Amino acid sequence: MNSRGQATVISTAMLIVVLVSVIVVGLYIVYAIEDAMISVGNFSSSSWYAVYQNFVDTVATVFNLLPVAIIVIVAGFVLAILIRWTLGGERK
Repeated sequence: MNSRGQATVISTAMLIVVLVSVIVVGLYIVYAIEDAMISVGNFSSSSWYAVYQNFVDTVATVFNLLPVAIIVIVAGFVLAILIRWTLGGERK
């Protein structure tokens, strides 16, 4: 593999690590805000609670499908590399 290919693999891996880190930190912040709203502000009796709960349920569904999306993205990346290798590498 040439240096350009190595740089692509490294940058893709770093992008995945950064995205996962941002998602985890974001979920922690959302959890802390939700905990504060429910315990301190009695948010569950508000008329906005149903809207908020629907949003949380939708996000939960998306996160259940997230591993499948990651597998598809990685498989596409691997297929792109294999196709490039089988077609003779870089074309100039």
